[in-house]
Amino acid sequence: MNFSIYTKNLYVHTLFLFFFCGSPYSMGRTTNDCGYGNPNYTSVEYISPEKIYVHCDKSNYVAEENIRFKVYLVNSGTNTLGTNSGVAYIDIIDPLNKITDTKIVRITDGTGHGTIPLPFDVPEGRYILRAYTNHMRNFGRSSFFEKAVYVRAKFSTTKISSYMNMDTPKASELEARFCPEGGQLVSGFNNKIGFKVFGKNGKGVDVKGQIIDGKGNKVTEFSTSKFGRGQFYFLPKSGKSYSAKIDHDGNTVYFDLPATIDKGVAMRIVEVREHYRANIESSLQKGINQYSFVGKQRNGEVFSSKIMGTTANAVIEIPKRVLETGIVKFELRNTRNEIVCERMVFREKQETESLQLDVTEDGTGKKVLVNLVSPSHNAPRERNVHASVSIIKGQGQNVPWEAPGIETYLLLTSEVIGPLENPGHYLDPSTPDRKKDMDILMLTEAWKDYHALNGTTDLTDPEFDYETGIRLSGTIKSAYNRKIPAVAKVSLSYKSGETMGFDETVSDAKGRFVFRNLDFPDTTSVMLQALNISSENETSKGDSDYHIEMHGFSPPDVSYLKEPYEKKGVAYHGRTKRFNLVNDSLYEVDGDVIALEGVDVASKRVREEKRDYSKKRILYKQASQTLDLKDYPELGFMDMLQVLQNRVPGLSVRGFHVYLRGPSSLNEGSNASPEGYGSALILLDGTPVSGSILGEILTSAVDFIDILKGPRAAIYGSRAANGVIAIYTKSGNDGTGTSSVPSKGSNVTFVHPGFRSTAPAKPQSASTGSFKGDGSATVLWQPALTFGKGGKAEISLDGITKEPGRYSITIQGITSGGTPLNLAKTHIVD
Repeated sequence: MNFSIYTKNLYVHTLFLFFFCGSPYSMGRTTNDCGYGNPNYTSVEYISPEKIYVHCDKSNYVAEENIRFKVYLVNSGTNTLGTNSGVAYIDIIDPLNKITDTKIVRITDGTGHGTIPLPFDVPEGRYILRAYTNHMRNFGRSSFFEKAVYVRAKFSTTKISSYMNMDTPKASELEARFCPEGGQLVSGFNNKIGFKVFGKNGKGVDVKGQIIDGKGNKVTEFSTSKFGRGQFYFLPKSGKSYSAKIDHDGNTVYFDLPATIDKGVAMRIVEVREHYRANIESSLQKGINQYSFVGKQRNGEVFSSKIMGTTANAVIEIPKRVLETGIVKFELRNTRNEIVCERMVFREKQETESLQLDVTEDGTGKKVLVNLVSPSHNAPRERNVHASVSIIKGQGQNVPWEAPGIETYLLLTSEVIGPLENPGHYLDPSTPDRKKDMDILMLTEAWKDYHALNGTTDLTDPEFDYETGIRLSGTIKSAYNRKIPAVAKVSLSYKSGETMGFDETVSDAKGRFVFRNLDFPDTTSVMLQALNISSENETSKGDSDYHIEMHGFSPPDVSYLKEPYEKKGVAYHGRTKRFNLVNDSLYEVDGDVIALEGVDVASKRVREEKRDYSKKRILYKQASQTLDLKDYPELGFMDMLQVLQNRVPGLSVRGFHVYLRGPSSLNEGSNASPEGYGSALILLDGTPVSGSILGEILTSAVDFIDILKGPRAAIYGSRAANGVIAIYTKSGNDGTGTSSVPSKGSNVTFVHPGFRSTAPAKPQSASTGSFKGDGSATVLWQPALTFGKGGKAEISLDGITKEPGRYSITIQGITSGGTPLNLAKTHIVD
């Protein structure tokens, strides 16, 4: 909406954007480029049109437990569920910044759920759960969801706090940023300055100090309020420079303040009951005539108003009722539409306006009743809710300083470029001084500019596309010369359970081919075949002499986790820097598709002088154990059963069934279970086979055997829950780059993990669809809480809260209108 004003009062409408404060560039110095207030500043940041949030059943885990999760994928501009992506990825990154597991999650109507098993020998420490879509990779870390989870070994007494970096930085390691309100430090006006002081780990440091002039005279004092942030006021004088003097850890360090300007504009935003008031003062010769006052929120520009007249001052009032809950950015633009001043505020949620969750007990102790409440008849009546529920016994739900709920994440954490310390602090009504701390936060952080309506961006020709299903791609090359691409017909056949499928395509002039939107619900056997094409574009009946190289999925780089966020090369202006592909991951291949590596169709004898098992391993890099048959040439094995017995710890053989006792073995084939139940998955050159092959295959034909357990076996889906025995023959694919004899009817066969079943590891309750009584601290996990008519839902406690103690109930969700919902309640059983 556009307004022309001649008075000091202005009444307007809604939108989001924010100011940029830059990051320090060296220890003991500050960065004065706060972005806003710079006449040459224009925001061209590209922002992901998607946001992703993951609700986990808890944050603290013990070895052999499952991390249970639900994914919420929303539109960045509206926070409503559903985007162009139908696939999400979740990485588990260990304390050494190595990706230990990647989960492929099917997204339906904006949500998906699943489990990630933790092995019995998982190292203790602080892990990072990272979630993203393929398209989010175009925008770098600022668009990813990251959550800390803490893992302990069984019977460990280690405290979670020991995993945190609690070291106090030295004075020489301190860095700081000082941001004048509005962006300019103007002489002659009383300026409000927000600041943040932090150490080399990026965490805020509480300090006290003085502002001194160029002669060392004290001008004022200051101190931090929370998390190394604070604010102070002072009146700078013309022609003088100022510094901050901080005494810390027995030493003194100085930081330069932004340069003072004699002619400029100062803007202050004050919250007054039901509105915000913008006080604008100018020392410019022509004043602020024809300047524009603009308001933005995440979904675009809310209002734009002209200031008419030659006055040097203006007062503008903006009613809160026209603003949505969340971050608001106010901009003052000159006649050339350049940003002169800007200020970010957080519009608080009003109890009389928003939807809320209300939880009560039914009086019997067997049910919890959940109501979606509209406190006012003016509130939006959104009854379609997607929600997830976790009930935990005996420990807190989250580590509060690192685990924001969905409301905090969507409205605050995801809206700023850098990670925040204890984001829940700023929206917790019970936290003292949180509004003051929120205002300081808005002064000192950079906001993502959703400058295009409905969360779209100006990004063209993205490197990473939207994915609505699993994607397979590769390159066809001549079997005689792997450097020469070839045009060929490529056929795809696959089978998963009772489901079978077929598709075909033709590679382009560079030999590239792709199959999109494949639906592999679980472990799927796949075969690709390359065939000749005649001049009439029909398949030739002759042999196809081709080599198929599969592209693969490689998770984004994790090296940025080794340094504090302020030190990253994140572009605040200009296109966000893309991350390099990870060099040490579960599947390490170039490309942007699902986990497959280069595969050679033609065979070649493995060089004896150097063993490289990875050339035959398609879906994984490292096995739990490898048996190389060349190491036992003199033993004269009769069959493969003899090879396996007594050489793999915990392995037992019953008939032609092999059982691996260990973290992923659910059953060892007891008499009460069907024959073969709980046995390991057996693969022959990547293809699933029955156990009888162990008695049929000649040991002289076998090159080596891989044993996969725990998370390494999880890449093959639920069929590998009890481990994998992967047998590789001497005549199988060896991944070499040359061939003296081409393959006849070139093909590749492998097992794809698919979406790696999202079904729980144990049977669900038919009434609640929840996990129950699994012996861990999580006594109930319900990824899909169903709301009936009138916005009501029930959570059954029958059988899960029988033992006395404290139970923590957490509900997270989002409405059809994009309202995030978060509730935590304690249930005491005497």
